[in-house]
Amino acid sequence: MSIHVHIERLVLEGLDAKPGQAPTIGAAVERELGRLLATQGLNAPASRAEPHLPASHVQLTAQADSRALGRQIGGAVYQILNPSPQQIPTHIVPPA
Repeated sequence: MSIHVHIERLVLEGLDAKPGQAPTIGAAVERELGRLLATQGLNAPASRAEPHLPASHVQLTAQADSRALGRQIGGAVYQILNPSPQQIPTHIVPPA
């Protein structure tokens, strides 16, 4: 099975990031999301498109660098893409 994820835009409200941090954060998000999908898969693989997915809050620490922040964001995105079986919306239909 292959999984394709396309994130057109990632908006991080309230994040005081330096302009040069964006590529590092983005790469870390991609790596962490890829790692989680490869190792844990999805509870309900399906084709879907969502215009907006609010992620959980990411807790920043004073020591959080761009890579650590990206890992946290990737984990938050994964949690949204992979709800527990009880949380799977009825409009998502697994492939036959």
